[in-house]
Amino acid sequence: MEVLRMYPPAPTVGRKALEDVVIMGTLVPKGTDITVAAPLMNTNPELWGPDVHLFNPERWVGPNKSANGGAKSPYAFMTFIQGPRTCIGNQFSKSELLVMAAAFVGRFKFELLHPEKDLEVELSVTMSPKGGRTLVLLVKDVYSIHIRLPPAKGKSKGSWI
Repeated sequence: MEVLRMYPPAPTVGRKALEDVVIMGTLVPKGTDITVAAPLMNTNPELWGPDVHLFNPERWVGPNKSANGGAKSPYAFMTFIQGPRTCIGNQFSKSELLVMAAAFVGRFKFELLHPEKDLEVELSVTMSPKGGRTLVLLVKDVYSIHIRLPPAKGKSKGSWI
């Protein structure tokens, strides 16, 4: 979830005010186009605290943290927007992330090809690493499997794999 907070795939979403509304003390007239910038909401220190710019997956672990990362408002995590027009892939995306992490973490060790290189983000319709990043997956040697096979016809001993 922390990676989605810091680097939301769709950095902005457009909306249109259906009626006059006041947002943070400012009148937004009916018909006004509004851009919601998820990266700004997701890294607002007033909502997330002083460590807002640190990558900290632990902020999502513990009582009353799994849904909002411990932020002061349930509307602080805007990666999928909120309310009746929330992203339809919201729950699927979160579930997929957890399943993939569980499947990969136990089997692979992860290394960036150039860990010293600073991450630069390219903003477009989606947010992605500028120039790409190469992640190397190394298979963990967690266990070995030895299977005893029955002897082949005409041979007296079994073989080990």
